[in-house]
Amino acid sequence: MDAATKVSGSVKRSSCKINVLVTTDLSEKTLSELASERREQLKAALQSDEWRRVFRGKSILSSFVSKYGKNLNYQTMRDMVVNTMAEEGFRPSGMLKILAAIDTS
Repeated sequence: MDAATKVSGSVKRSSCKINVLVTTDLSEKTLSELASERREQLKAALQSDEWRRVFRGKSILSSFVSKYGKNLNYQTMRDMVVNTMAEEGFRPSGMLKILAAIDTS
């Protein structure tokens, strides 16, 4: 069996696996259900203290910077936020732990 035949067979098998996924796990209905389920989980987290774990500051700031930061990167924005907080004397609970984590990253 030559290389072209082997590759062709592999591509066909992969195509079949992909087609099965598209009609099952990746179907529009399944993806819509997953999105609705996740949306409800996020809403529930906002109604409790769970939001602190679910909505991580680093993830939120990274998303914000990628969308609105233009030429800024995450580290620069993070440093600007921390510096502004320090200048204004704002020390939320757990701040020392967060600063220590930033120093090690």
